[in-house]
Amino acid sequence: MTKRSLVVSDLHCGASTGLTPLNPKWRQTDLSEALYRLYLKWINELGPFDIAIVNGDAIDGTGDRSGGTEQITTDRLEQCEIAAECLNDTQARQKHLIAGTPYHTGNAEDFEQVIAAKVGGQFHSRGFFQINGREFNFKHKIGSSGIPHGRLTPLAREILQNREWYLEGTEPKADVLIRSHVHYYDQIDHCDCLGFITAGLQALGNKYGARQCSGVVHFGILVIDVTDKGEITWTSRKAAGAVQRSQSLAL
Repeated sequence: MTKRSLVVSDLHCGASTGLTPLNPKWRQTDLSEALYRLYLKWINELGPFDIAIVNGDAIDGTGDRSGGTEQITTDRLEQCEIAAECLNDTQARQKHLIAGTPYHTGNAEDFEQVIAAKVGGQFHSRGFFQINGREFNFKHKIGSSGIPHGRLTPLAREILQNREWYLEGTEPKADVLIRSHVHYYDQIDHCDCLGFITAGLQALGNKYGARQCSGVVHFGILVIDVTDKGEITWTSRKAAGAVQRSQSLAL
């Protein structure tokens, strides 16, 4: 029997640009409403899902670096409620949450544990999962590159480092390796391993992304199927540019 997994990351719930359900208790911008409707459209088109995995940064945190000016709420427990609603909307049978960046999800705490409890799921510092005999390796953070053609180098390095850990007898040898954190989608087939960097689910427009970063970012999801014979196929969805397009001011 084929198992279908939904992989999402970097929801940053609680931020004004974070993934925000269509719930009147959390105020919406036109952009955040449009993107959540797109998220629901993708889920309805591609579901049902046997497994949903959130690969880190489900919540945004207190926003200390910007004085909380970019938050819907700075209450991380309320942010966990927002994230739980986003995850419950997937209607996946199993739900797993991977630890994210401490600045967002807790330096002294792991708030993904709170979300996992709310949705009847499980929390993991890292994810080592076997799906229909195939080994999956999840971790949130990965490096990036200032040059577009260098963005795949950190992903290839992660695959090779997994091979080293495997030879040390520490980690399973991954058939699929998934990283997140950098908010853009990429994919390679390297050393008999499929490697993915997942798109984020945070809209454009926060101070860091809008004012300091120049590289392309993506809003999207990843769906991976594994047949009972171990055959792997995948589908990605990314927002069309028009959804988040910047507008020039006529002078």
